[in-house]
Amino acid sequence: MFRVVAGQPDLLGAFERGFDQTTAAEIAVRAGVNERTLQRAFDDLRTLSTTVLSGQTQAGS
Repeated sequence: MFRVVAGQPDLLGAFERGFDQTTAAEIAVRAGVNERTLQRAFDDLRTLSTTVLSGQTQAGS
């Protein structure tokens, strides 16, 4: 299990180039999980980015 916490510097850094230039694979590497795990925990990249950038916390499986 992993936890995505809003404001994590490693995850925020993935969005330096902007939302459209950020891939799920980049975020997975920064979160320390594989891309499949990330995809199971979040419906899409927009949901993940909203969680990271908005101050929410979401547990992943």
